[in-house]
Amino acid sequence: MSGNIRGRKNWTRSLTVAVIIAICAVVIGCMVKGKTNKTDRLYFKNTAGAVLFDHGAHGQLADSCVTCHHNIKTENEAGSCRECHPGVQASETKTLACITCHDDSYTSDMMEHEEYLEIEDHSCLGCHTPISVSSAYHKNCSDCHLKNSPEKFTTANGELLCAACHLR
Repeated sequence: MSGNIRGRKNWTRSLTVAVIIAICAVVIGCMVKGKTNKTDRLYFKNTAGAVLFDHGAHGQLADSCVTCHHNIKTENEAGSCRECHPGVQASETKTLACITCHDDSYTSDMMEHEEYLEIEDHSCLGCHTPISVSSAYHKNCSDCHLKNSPEKFTTANGELLCAACHLR
């Protein structure tokens, strides 16, 4: 035996206390929700190749949120594009013919565009068929990319460079 029983008891007690403290620290550490790294990067999956979109960087470049989000609900909450834009466009018709709702005597020049929206039960979707979400992204994104950074988003002959956004 070690000969010093009293010293061994203190050593064993100290080791036991240290192990208990370590176990408690691990358990508490697992229970406490850690701070997650919030990112402004979004990953859009699609058939043309996924798009990694840095919302924070784009937000700094735009004049306002409405530049991209035309359907803002509140100052801090933009609605989902898919609320109006379907995943797949059913037809290529973008605007309904006036005759769909009105008789033959009606012509579109009878009112200004803003006056239509003042009439109860009239909305944009009453006349305008929304384009697909893919088409909406391409229209918003491509127009801005071609205007602001054509060297990054076009080929040498001026065609849109899909691989600039779509990962393969």
